[in-house]
Amino acid sequence: MNGTGFVGGGQAGFLHQIGRFVWGAEASLNASNLNALQAEDFGFGFIGTLTAKVDYYGTIVGRAGFAYDRWLITANGGWAYGRATGIVEVTGPGFLLSETQSENMSGWTAGATMQYALNNYVVAGLQYKHLDMKVDNAGPRFTANVVKLRLDGRFNWSK
Repeated sequence: MNGTGFVGGGQAGFLHQIGRFVWGAEASLNASNLNALQAEDFGFGFIGTLTAKVDYYGTIVGRAGFAYDRWLITANGGWAYGRATGIVEVTGPGFLLSETQSENMSGWTAGATMQYALNNYVVAGLQYKHLDMKVDNAGPRFTANVVKLRLDGRFNWSK
């Protein structure tokens, strides 16, 4: 089952630079409408549909990479979590059966971020994350490849 959708959210974290090497950590939380639909015709007018959607997801990751001039390129990896909702419906002549269930998910994420400092306070970037989560480490697996445009504020508290 393949799906599509949009995500939007925020992140908070820190980065520390030593020469050109940069390391840090970041936490994010994203609302989502990622969803997928699969339908099956059982014959005799009966049709079944399965809808799976991700209500929200977040990550807590470590970041490491290199800075050059106003550019920053980092790899990231860590823990991913979220909540998924599944809806199963079977319809037929004079018949409707519907079941909805929501579950927490947990797993891992890995990806990369490329950022450019527009000025001393605003940073624009593009981020890719691969997510791989399961419901209670036993149920169905949710995987996604997410690309996000980022606009971050930059604070320099070391001065």
